[in-house]
Amino acid sequence: MLSVRLNIEKGRECKMPVTTTLTFGDLIKQHRTNAGLSLSELADLAAINKGTISKIENGRNPEFRTLKPIAEALQIPYETYLIPFIEQGQRPHVLNDILKDAIEDKRPTYLITKIAEKFLESEKLDSYEATSQLFDSTYALENPELKLALFKTIILYSRGHGVMPFLARSLFQEYLIERNNFSKLQETYPAGKYVLKYRDALPAGEYARLLYCLAGHAYVIRQYSESVEYCKAFLKTDEQETGQLRVYAVDILRGAYYHLGEYDLVEKYTEEYRRCAPSIEADNDRLLSAMLNAKKGNDDLAIELFEKSLRLCDDDFIVHAVNEYIAFCFERDHIDKMENLILSYETKIHEQTYITPRERSEVGRFYMLKGDYYTRVNSINRAISNYIEAAYSYACIADLDNERECLRQVFSAGNQHSLAADVVKLIGNYYNRFKKEQEGHHEE
Repeated sequence: MLSVRLNIEKGRECKMPVTTTLTFGDLIKQHRTNAGLSLSELADLAAINKGTISKIENGRNPEFRTLKPIAEALQIPYETYLIPFIEQGQRPHVLNDILKDAIEDKRPTYLITKIAEKFLESEKLDSYEATSQLFDSTYALENPELKLALFKTIILYSRGHGVMPFLARSLFQEYLIERNNFSKLQETYPAGKYVLKYRDALPAGEYARLLYCLAGHAYVIRQYSESVEYCKAFLKTDEQETGQLRVYAVDILRGAYYHLGEYDLVEKYTEEYRRCAPSIEADNDRLLSAMLNAKKGNDDLAIELFEKSLRLCDDDFIVHAVNEYIAFCFERDHIDKMENLILSYETKIHEQTYITPRERSEVGRFYMLKGDYYTRVNSINRAISNYIEAAYSYACIADLDNERECLRQVFSAGNQHSLAADVVKLIGNYYNRFKKEQEGHHEE
């Protein structure tokens, strides 16, 4: 039975609204009459048998697959007939079919989650089974916004009904989706750590993957000690499907130890990395060898290895190698070499597409190093332009410390020198540019 509240006034004496109850048949007949359609004409428009429509108008409750084309032919809003239909306590398979149909038709997310809630609340399906079915169908979706909304629906239901396995798994999926918003990496990291509270409810493979994701996340936001902790915990797991990830984890681990100044441990895990991937001399491996020799004061060997790294590395790795080489040149006061590196590689660096937070951080660092170089040679307008680009790159991955340092350099230089008009405009447009980037991310 479809209930629609109608306020009907009979003259001025009517003080209280009169509530009438419409069936689906009443709703269809009302819209058909208003449209001036006969039963036959509506049947043709909806591709539904005339007799079926007549029976519905006379009180028979329709199936949703019958109701939908009739309602669409009469231009009845989807929500108008959907909500009362699912409120009637439909069978689970009916609600599941409606959910799939709504997803396929790209209905509004709030309506899709409403259907999902009704599916989970169905008295004719066990809580575990209902949650399992919805989790599997949600996991298979490609739209991240919709996936996130449905996983949040599962989380709310699972928490209230004690369905711990799918609470844990949905929290993990929520974290994986939300951390892809690189401007919120600082905010999403605690959410990932929170999932560890439910480690016993996670399948072993998903727990291992969570540790790996946290190791990489911690590294990106420069929580190197925690990155080491998660890498080691991950490497202790025994999941066959994480084989390739183990190579990456060792690479993250030795990188974290490098930033912690534990160079002996860097060498230890470099040897392990080579055992994990004996058939290749990776870009990371060559560059790290150069960096370690620089730390040990073996400058000639370090330069040789930096040059080798740049000569052999993939195009998308050039920014990493150039950054470390420029940083080395700064420490040794090799100004001419810095200029040569910038002029030789900046075009190639700009041609690449950078997706991951680690890659975008390196782009920010490249601009920052360029800003430092141009400050050093007293080319202030160029320095400020590069500091602005660096700040923007860092802001997009929520690296507030480096963003603020770049902006500090901008204002410091701006207070001491006269700036070109285009540079002043670049500074003024900085906030609006970042805001536009964020709006574009949400639209995706």
